[in-house]
Amino acid sequence: MTQGGHEIDWVVEHLGKSGIFTSLSEGARRLLAERMRRRTYRNGAYIFNKGDVGISLYVIVRGRVKLVDPIESGEEIIIAVLKAGAALGELSLFDGAPRSATAEALEDVEVLALAREDFIAALRSFPDMALALLAGMAQTIRRMNGEVEAAIFLDLPGRVAKKLLELSKESEGTTLQITQTELADTVGATRVSVNKILGDFATSGAVRLGKGRIEIISPQLLQRRIVY
Repeated sequence: MTQGGHEIDWVVEHLGKSGIFTSLSEGARRLLAERMRRRTYRNGAYIFNKGDVGISLYVIVRGRVKLVDPIESGEEIIIAVLKAGAALGELSLFDGAPRSATAEALEDVEVLALAREDFIAALRSFPDMALALLAGMAQTIRRMNGEVEAAIFLDLPGRVAKKLLELSKESEGTTLQITQTELADTVGATRVSVNKILGDFATSGAVRLGKGRIEIISPQLLQRRIVY
């Protein structure tokens, strides 16, 4: 990344809207911005694989990234589909341990990468940064645990209902700007399967479907479909 003033200002602003960095001071975000580098990945490329040594954190600038946990049978559990503003690989900043999941670009992706050694150097100037990042990481870990639990114990209609309610809570609204393909990606299913389930939800009065959007009419009906 070119270390020009306008470029760094843009990165500082982007970090202020990005998950685990939102609670940092502008000074701390600027120090990180000066150390971050732009990287691009083509659709289908792996940003990192489970078991790789964790040496960097990535913040998504554009595109979508799928986080999966490959299992011995050859299948995979989709942990999350992350969009612009989300961070991935943050645990490696603290312990440098092997990656616990695989990250794959679902389309052409641009990220900001922060090397672990640069993060450690920044901590020496802003020790409180560690507490702010740990708080954000705790929320991420809880969300990921919930995704894995849902993948294991819920049937597909239950996973779809759970995801719709989560997205509604995150967006603080009842109308979700999401396509059926994007929803299918987040629950680890095909678009055809999710389309049928959404049709059933619409028939029951739980949702109303539109082009590129899903409106939640009755959260109570969706909640009843989540049975562990």
